[in-house]
Amino acid sequence: MTEQDLPTLSDLLDKNSFRLQGISGWEDLSHLGTGNLRNILELVKGNGYRMLMEHPQKSEVALFRQGMQQLEHYLKQSSELKPFLPRLRMESFRHAEEVMVYLGDTQGITSKESWMQGIIIGVEKSYKQEFAATSGSSKNGYYWRLTAQLNEENLPWGNTVSFSTSEPRVIPAKEFTYLKKALTEDPCFLEIYCKNARRDWEPIWCTENSLKSSGLEMDMQTWLKKQ
Repeated sequence: MTEQDLPTLSDLLDKNSFRLQGISGWEDLSHLGTGNLRNILELVKGNGYRMLMEHPQKSEVALFRQGMQQLEHYLKQSSELKPFLPRLRMESFRHAEEVMVYLGDTQGITSKESWMQGIIIGVEKSYKQEFAATSGSSKNGYYWRLTAQLNEENLPWGNTVSFSTSEPRVIPAKEFTYLKKALTEDPCFLEIYCKNARRDWEPIWCTENSLKSSGLEMDMQTWLKKQ
């Protein structure tokens, strides 16, 4: 069976298919790295359990298993750790972890630096009603709320920012280093990453402080060149 005969990745993830933004199909999986492939596979397995309960037809189950086996094949062939795509982050941030935060499109910021260094000081489960309405997932509005303390002291609201796990403007420092190199050394992965990062809603630190971003379309590749 060729990959053209397999179910699409979106079919495998069903309600979580929004996490695949920027991944055009099976041919992109070889660029993703071990961590992203493992998280996709875990999401597919979770969807498989639901499918067995709701649609136990043998033909559908067989096709689903073939898709999952192909994912497992890609995972076995992968050995390189790459940054997690923002929409595929799960528990990707740890207390005291160093991060880079992009504030270049947040209105009211006077610093000359678009990217600011920070450290994670808070990791907690939280709830937002709007997330329940728009996420498409089964988490019903619950999310991991993270807080980073920034080295910059002269922000309009203080020196901390809060955000959700998938906020693309916050990147673990080690992943940020990889992404900077990827501008020239891994352009295929970077293109997927930048497409996956695009979103049209404000970061939490804007909504909670009555601020707005610039309103311009996100351009992660240009942002990375600013540091």
